[in-house]
Amino acid sequence: MIIKPADFRQKSGEDSLTSYQKASESPSDHQFCKVCGVRTFDRGHLDAIGGDYVAIFLSSLDDLDSDELAAAPIRYFDGRNANWMNPPKDTRNL
Repeated sequence: MIIKPADFRQKSGEDSLTSYQKASESPSDHQFCKVCGVRTFDRGHLDAIGGDYVAIFLSSLDDLDSDELAAAPIRYFDGRNANWMNPPKDTRNL
């Protein structure tokens, strides 16, 4: 899920997080749990999607109902080709 930073609120666990950045990617701060290694969310800026963003990995949320998750809409972004407003040509392996 991608949201604006103003809509993001971390309630707990900040002391358990650490981050990294890949030099080859657009500036993005990848947050993950330093205890178990689960990637939780990313912070970054990408003009093509409207500027600053927070990308939340839904699998890291507590108490997420599996039926609600299965019913959620899926939107694909073709980041490989910097074609952010369109899905990739082939989504079979995603």
